[in-house]
Amino acid sequence: MSNLKPKEKLQLMINFYEGIAKEKNIKLSKGNLKNSLRYENIYNTTTELVFLAKKSPLNELIEVVSKNKRDSINTQIRFFKDYENFFVRMVQTNISKRENKSLKNYRGRIDKIIALNNLERFTLFGFDKFLMRNFNTKHLENLKIFYYQPKTARLNEGIRTFKPEPVIFDYTHKMNLNPRIKLNQEELSKTYFFLEEILNN
Repeated sequence: MSNLKPKEKLQLMINFYEGIAKEKNIKLSKGNLKNSLRYENIYNTTTELVFLAKKSPLNELIEVVSKNKRDSINTQIRFFKDYENFFVRMVQTNISKRENKSLKNYRGRIDKIIALNNLERFTLFGFDKFLMRNFNTKHLENLKIFYYQPKTARLNEGIRTFKPEPVIFDYTHKMNLNPRIKLNQEELSKTYFFLEEILNN
């Protein structure tokens, strides 16, 4: 998918949702953004679907979410799963992490750790900027994040739903080297997660 431009990626996402809406007889309308669509449910509650195919400043998304909240409009985000802008594996961002001793408990699973960017984390934590930076493992329960999966040789086109699992740094090796070091044995990563797909969602 690296050969596709952001506009082409967005169009794929919009076309997919328009196709689903047509099948289910759901009326869609243009959202406030070029990359969004709106629909109403049976209770006349409006939801704006915002499609993201490239990185952008977090403040832009915060502004969209805040405005919709003031207007009593729900916001849902769909990310384009391209492994370049979104759903990026940790080792792609920092190859040295493969040998990081603090991740020794995940040997054999290192390649599956995902490095979520600010847009993904802000969305994952329900558009709560404070929580995304101050969460604990308990907060991860029942959270979900949605990605648009384009059709590939192996995968069908569709929306994939994932739930996060924590990545915890283990610093015991540092304490063993120097027992005088005052350091927590473990630290919850605020950026790295395992994302487990929820099937039959």
